[in-house]
Amino acid sequence: MMNPLFAFFLLIASLTAQAKDVIVAISPFQSAEMLRSQVIESLQFATSLNGGDRVRYLDAHEIKPLATLEIPTNSAYASPKARLKANIQAVAALMQFAATATVDTPPVPAAIRVPQLLRYVAQNAVREDSEQDKIDLVVVGSPLYADPADAAYSMVGGLVPSDAHLQVSRSRSPYGALGRKDVLQSVRTHWAYGETLDLPSDRHAFMVERFWQLFVTVQGGDWVSYEPYLASVLTRVKANASPLEGNHELQVTDRLEMLRLPTSQESVSIFDRETTTLPLASSFLAVP
Repeated sequence: MMNPLFAFFLLIASLTAQAKDVIVAISPFQSAEMLRSQVIESLQFATSLNGGDRVRYLDAHEIKPLATLEIPTNSAYASPKARLKANIQAVAALMQFAATATVDTPPVPAAIRVPQLLRYVAQNAVREDSEQDKIDLVVVGSPLYADPADAAYSMVGGLVPSDAHLQVSRSRSPYGALGRKDVLQSVRTHWAYGETLDLPSDRHAFMVERFWQLFVTVQGGDWVSYEPYLASVLTRVKANASPLEGNHELQVTDRLEMLRLPTSQESVSIFDRETTTLPLASSFLAVP
């Protein structure tokens, strides 16, 4: 028989333990097989969490809620099957989402709108007691921003924003983070970008990751995971992994431009090339 005092302390620990709050934001622009696999994998993760934890799902392109899974605290719902049954409507909504997968519309596979997604999370998902609670945001999709509505700011073709974009307001750039240094202070960002991501060069891949890390950290967030495999990312979420080391430093500059990096086929060093920029829309120069 369990020692009563030990049982008491276990009860206190269970009551005071911080509930895990996870948001999984998935691109709808994938094959039906891939999207279904990601939904099932994330559901397996959700049902392995502790009672009182929750996982919210978002469409990472349309930036809208899909479903919420609440893990019951009652011991009768200890099994994954019972937990799925308790959230049957949410599971049905996610499987319906997976069934509507499409690869035809966006300019890049697994397209997502990261600036808009992070803005939505900051405005709608962060709890008021952010000093006590952290949200794990799992982004599932391409790191290449390519919204047709913001064509001048596309990362396709070896392009990456200069750091100046992070130092202006949203009225001047979709990447604008001016005045938003604390909005993501309770958000731990994880990214599963997919094993099939094809970028024109290693340098472009490095600069894209660097930019998104800065985008998160200059707004007060933690940059915790950036990996191809969703399973690895979810493992880090469950383990409460520490933020990645080697944070990049923001370069103070007023050169608001899209930098074109050389492709892997180009032999000229980036340091020997003249800076080229993508022509911007007239609204780009509008003063906020």
